[in-house]
Amino acid sequence: MVCSAGMDNSIEIDKNKSITFRHLKTTSAVNQKLLEQLKQELNLSELVAQILIERGINSLETAKFFLTPSFQNGFENPNQIKNINLLAEELLKFTKAKTPITIFCDFDVDGLTAGAQAYLYLHELGANVGYYVPNRFEDGYGLSLKAVKKIANSGAKVLVTIDCGISNFEEIAYAKSLGLTCFVLDHHQVLTPPPADIIVDPEQDDCPFKPFKLCAAGLIWMLLIVLRQKATVLLEQTTQTLPDPKNYIELAALGTVCDMVPLLNLNRLIVYRGLEALKQTKRVGLLALMELTNLVNNPRLNAGSIGFCLGPRINAVGRIGHAANVFELLITKDQTLAKKLAKTINNCNEERKNIEQDSLQKCLNYLKQYPELLENPALAIFNKEFHLGIMGIIAGRLVEQFNVPVAIMSMQEIFDSNGDKRKIIKGSVRGVTWFNVVQALKNISHLCLNCGGHDQAGGFSIEFEKLAEFQAAFIKQAFALLDPSQLKKKYYTCDVEIGFKQLNFKTVNELSKLAPFGVGNPPLLFLTRNVVIQSIITLQNKGYKLLFKDIQGGEFYLYGIIWGAVNKEILEVGKTVNILFSPEINNFGGNSTVQLTLKEIF
Repeated sequence: MVCSAGMDNSIEIDKNKSITFRHLKTTSAVNQKLLEQLKQELNLSELVAQILIERGINSLETAKFFLTPSFQNGFENPNQIKNINLLAEELLKFTKAKTPITIFCDFDVDGLTAGAQAYLYLHELGANVGYYVPNRFEDGYGLSLKAVKKIANSGAKVLVTIDCGISNFEEIAYAKSLGLTCFVLDHHQVLTPPPADIIVDPEQDDCPFKPFKLCAAGLIWMLLIVLRQKATVLLEQTTQTLPDPKNYIELAALGTVCDMVPLLNLNRLIVYRGLEALKQTKRVGLLALMELTNLVNNPRLNAGSIGFCLGPRINAVGRIGHAANVFELLITKDQTLAKKLAKTINNCNEERKNIEQDSLQKCLNYLKQYPELLENPALAIFNKEFHLGIMGIIAGRLVEQFNVPVAIMSMQEIFDSNGDKRKIIKGSVRGVTWFNVVQALKNISHLCLNCGGHDQAGGFSIEFEKLAEFQAAFIKQAFALLDPSQLKKKYYTCDVEIGFKQLNFKTVNELSKLAPFGVGNPPLLFLTRNVVIQSIITLQNKGYKLLFKDIQGGEFYLYGIIWGAVNKEILEVGKTVNILFSPEINNFGGNSTVQLTLKEIF
């Protein structure tokens, strides 16, 4: 039997964790009709058809696009993006005139993959284009006055900021004063628009593309389409002689997954098709990095592989080194250089792990010393020894552990336009459900030198003298934005309650059609009650492999893997437990079996 709510609408695991079920949308006559349509027209099982409806699929056409996204069916017209046509025309004019253009991009995966797309495409069109990737420790986050001065001194006449710039009013004004034409391509929320010549940012209130929540890499990929359209006239070329944007879609997919934008609609198409392209990529840099992570010719290459294998390595370089190495990896055609850069990137990631563990322990020790801080609905921790590059990761780790919004802060030296140093505090924020990070920062922006971000992640800088005031204001925002019942509680949203009898190879293989999973389309989460632990194997890398028996409708056995901290009192052979899990196909050793990735045992 499969049901969406079982006997309960919600289940309390303990005082800090709760399971809620998706609303049962298949009960109405309209959805019962759609359920039958999906089963018959698309040859889907009732389970998969039901999950699609539960996740918002409301028509047969929507279901077709969701399961097999295509450019012919449901692709959105990029010309609707505000100012994108004007920007494309200007870039092509500068390309034709060989005017020096500098691409300035952020140093995370999204910024680097977006910047690399823009650089490579303009270069193929014949532009006089260069790039500037900021060094976190010398330039700071985003566009800086120091970087602007360097770019102007290099002889550039056009500055294109990618994945940053929308909150850099002072820096853009300074660039304009130096004679630079400034174009801003960003996707972060707009507070006070900078005085750029052209701004392309779907977050502008009157942009029709705002609902699609494109990241920078997705936005640039759409720009490539418009550039190609207009280049046929402005550069007097045919589409056959112009570079095809589809050849860049694996870069767009990397940024889309790692920037954690909703994997729905247009973003889903980019990732779905981008994963196909990544499996066949000829980019020597990506291949070199994929070889180090065992992803070349790996049938399990998916959005998770990007998010947990490629993404952290790429981000690590910007966190503790110079992300220009990643940019070079993405654009190089030299196999020897690609392998060298890939090794450097991999080594940076190992160093990042060590720094992360040390900083996380410092936070935990601090909270042990001041346990009263855990009584607040948010944490705002400053330590001048925190590594600037890992603050966001540490904030995320503390959110996972304590289920409250977290701001982690450290000290940074920056340069003003005169080249003088001054010390400020930089911070990273990670949120929880129902706590909008960028809204919270916006509400206290009067305390910030600058701030910005997304619903669940953001960053800011403040004067050192305002540290205590900011900490108090941030905690106050948690009181204001979170209901008391929502504080310090982790919520799991379960798709269905199910028995092992339904989790056969055919069904789980069919469920994989719902991938790619990510924000907006989270991994499937199932509940099975009253299964018996048959065996327990301790894994070397801090996990357990358990064999469960389910006697509902027969006698069925499945293995499950759980990682991290587990309530060891419940790990006992013969014990009857409930399990919350995501099902998957395990292809280890050439044999395909159903395996459960466990989230909770209770």
